[in-house]
Amino acid sequence: FRPRTPTMYCNEGIRPAGNPVYGGAHCPVPVALLFDARVVAGMAGVKFSNQSVARPHCLIGDDAAFLHSLKFTDIYSELRSIVEPKHAEVLVPGELSIGMLRHVYTRTPAERQTLLELLDETCGICTGFEHLRTSIRVNAAPPLFFLRWTYVESIQSVGDCAIIRFNPSSATPGPFLAELTWTEVATGYQQVEPVPAFMAQEIVRREIPVAMQRRPIRLRLTLNGTLAFLGRVDPTADVLF
Repeated sequence: FRPRTPTMYCNEGIRPAGNPVYGGAHCPVPVALLFDARVVAGMAGVKFSNQSVARPHCLIGDDAAFLHSLKFTDIYSELRSIVEPKHAEVLVPGELSIGMLRHVYTRTPAERQTLLELLDETCGICTGFEHLRTSIRVNAAPPLFFLRWTYVESIQSVGDCAIIRFNPSSATPGPFLAELTWTEVATGYQQVEPVPAFMAQEIVRREIPVAMQRRPIRLRLTLNGTLAFLGRVDPTADVLF
């Protein structure tokens, strides 16, 4: 029913090597898909649970009386002392049609750009659903994500440097094994730059390869092998920081 489940509290965001992840589960760059609750709840065969279906004492029902019995004040509570009801699920047989998708949300502009780049790199958006591209937005309010760990907020090209802004309040800013793949848009010329012991602390400046400075580039950034950013970065006027 809800975003920001206790599981996501534990596994959202990029972690350095050795940092504990809940049950081994890791969701480094989450994307939220939003569907119309009234439409989904009214579909034939849909069932509901009062907590995670992985729990042995979970209750499951499929009628209005059971739905009415769920404690939605607990399901949507922000109190950390309330855990199990936040895992209450809507169980859909098979799969949901992409036509039922209403919105897609990312955490930051950089992650939105990455998602759009990945769509273009793969099969794109299905024919007839191109309008969904405009539904891919950056989440502001209400919050759909926990923002406790490392992620990229934005990237700019200023002069001979790329200015990478990371989550300034990350509980685990590193160290990471970073890899930056620089590609000049006009020629396709590419350089790969590994950076051991990389610290993703708020604002990081990396010198752009000399042959690509002040030109449109495409940057791929990974942290411990996890894709953190992919996209075109155009040069901007020099500014003081």
